[in-house]
Amino acid sequence: MNKNKIVANDWSNLGSRLMYQKQWPDDPACQAKYEAGEQCGGCSFFAPFNADWGLCCNDKSRHHLETVFEHFTCPAYVNEGWGPHSFTERQEMHCRCGGGSVESERVIELESGDLHYKLTRLHDEEYIESCNNSIAIKKDFEFQKARFVFPFHSRP
Repeated sequence: MNKNKIVANDWSNLGSRLMYQKQWPDDPACQAKYEAGEQCGGCSFFAPFNADWGLCCNDKSRHHLETVFEHFTCPAYVNEGWGPHSFTERQEMHCRCGGGSVESERVIELESGDLHYKLTRLHDEEYIESCNNSIAIKKDFEFQKARFVFPFHSRP
């Protein structure tokens, strides 16, 4: 029987709490990350419980599966912004909204060397057709980067 009890309104690890309160005295790199704004609330692996607390879901973090404060940080921080999180290190899978509304934003970007193509504000049908064409173009012309952004975080 699972006896796991989730702590949703405080630190689940006293050691982490002390690290935060003392501002990482033995880890100046973490203190620098914190001061630069690289905090758990903006990490791709932060699953919020409420406005202040969330679960660290990064298995590379020393705080994996701990309840941490949104303004905490660690060496395994993966920046995705303070909006929805994708729980991956792969930037192409990260949410592009940064927490803001993207209802009207549908963007396709293709990039190769000095060439950069960008299609924006497409209707649903145009977007899906353009995505399919862009994937073919990427393969045919060996573009190094293709990025698709669609509202509500769905992918073609």
